[in-house]
Amino acid sequence: MPRTILVIDDEQNLRWVLRRALEQTGYEVLTAEGGEQGLSQFARHRVDLVLLDLKLPRMDGLAVLRELRRRNAQVPILLLTAYA
Repeated sequence: MPRTILVIDDEQNLRWVLRRALEQTGYEVLTAEGGEQGLSQFARHRVDLVLLDLKLPRMDGLAVLRELRRRNAQVPILLLTAYA
């Protein structure tokens, strides 16, 4: 059973690039364009790693991070940002 990575990022091109690269190395990849959608994916699937954008519309990455930690403190989460 492949490991599952959840990518939460509002940039469609980045989600596409990450999905393609990770799937080519054998991972199952779930994507979400925002925090609410990401939390929904996280609730429905077993996730081994989350790649989380810090700057998201409506619900920022830190709020998503807090909720992910509340739901499962053991899942590794990498915060990503293109901002300084």
